[in-house]
Amino acid sequence: TLAERPIEIFIVVAIAAFVVFAYPQAAMFIWTPSMALTWFLAPVAVVGLLWRVRRRCVPAGVALALAVWCVVVSLLSEAPINSLIGSMSRSNSALVFVTGLGCWALAASLSQFGKHVLCWSVVAAAGVSGAIGVAQMIAQPKAGFLAYSFDRPSGLAINPVYLAAQVGAVSGFFAHRYAYGQRWADLAGLGLFSLFTALTGSRVAMAAVVIIACAVPIVARSRRAVLAVPAVVASTFVAQLMHGATGSSQSAADRVNLSEFDVRLRIWSFGLRAFLDRPIVGYGPGRFRG
Repeated sequence: TLAERPIEIFIVVAIAAFVVFAYPQAAMFIWTPSMALTWFLAPVAVVGLLWRVRRRCVPAGVALALAVWCVVVSLLSEAPINSLIGSMSRSNSALVFVTGLGCWALAASLSQFGKHVLCWSVVAAAGVSGAIGVAQMIAQPKAGFLAYSFDRPSGLAINPVYLAAQVGAVSGFFAHRYAYGQRWADLAGLGLFSLFTALTGSRVAMAAVVIIACAVPIVARSRRAVLAVPAVVASTFVAQLMHGATGSSQSAADRVNLSEFDVRLRIWSFGLRAFLDRPIVGYGPGRFRG
């Protein structure tokens, strides 16, 4: 049993907590429990990564090279401190990136049973975060840790975009399971987490879920697999009804408009220009002027 391997219990709990709770808030100068978890997990994760490299694991070698490159270019950038540990509300930091790579190495080192437990622990934690997001929509708290401040649910992730990334990834997980297993429970999981994703109002995450659902019948090549598409469509419709019932117009469907998409395209074009100008060391947060 997993209880006979205490180190695996630690890895399962630490990674699940990091993925669902610490990751979105890790890059802050304020000392919070989530940042403390990240700082504690970072060296452990790096040790796990190095251990995988010593066992001549090619993906671990690539991950280590990416981690070293990330730290070096952060030190060479015009804003090394921000690049290394992040700034307020920004999670794009070397600290989080390297810790994430190390978490993969730790997870890959688990026994088969440990991997199974870790997988479902992350799914359960993301489900709890999504359920809290639904409760936020209903109660709409105005203050505190779970304040409903974006007119969109954020769950334990503080920001709706991070919640969308979490529950959207789990939607893909259930879509994959349904494509190869054709189990009703997996179809229900796809529908539930697609609902959570649609509630966040993230257009990119919802578009990714729709694309994945459309790919299911292609991969599975069975008539029953086609049900993945109406499951996601129904979830989007329910999310629309829930947003309407709470007086919100921030569902993923509501937020699709061409004018804002044009602004996003311009922002991305500036990012591409900055990358082409300084592809190695970059500019640092807020230092490139388009």
